[in-house]
Amino acid sequence: MIGNPKTKAWRSNKYLEFIRSQPVLIKGQGETVFHHVRIDGNAGTGLKPGDNFTIPIPKLVHDAFHAGKESDREFLERHGIDIYRVLHKLVSEYIKEMLWKCF
Repeated sequence: MIGNPKTKAWRSNKYLEFIRSQPVLIKGQGETVFHHVRIDGNAGTGLKPGDNFTIPIPKLVHDAFHAGKESDREFLERHGIDIYRVLHKLVSEYIKEMLWKCF
């Protein structure tokens, strides 16, 4: 039987460091942490999304989110975050930063 091949999520400690250095998307307290956004089937049960699906948020906001029952989509809508615009901007800025380091 032929099934769908498993794909590996993209992981990068350098990218996560970059995300932590960015301004938080939501006002709150605590250090800046990254949140892996689960949206549109990008992760399965017990599997987190790739690092390219991370956003910078304050630790207390992150902890409160995980303590609640809200989905990522509901959380993002409540805070007025256009996730695909934000993810595109973050990845683009990271690529730009990495390219400048080459020169």
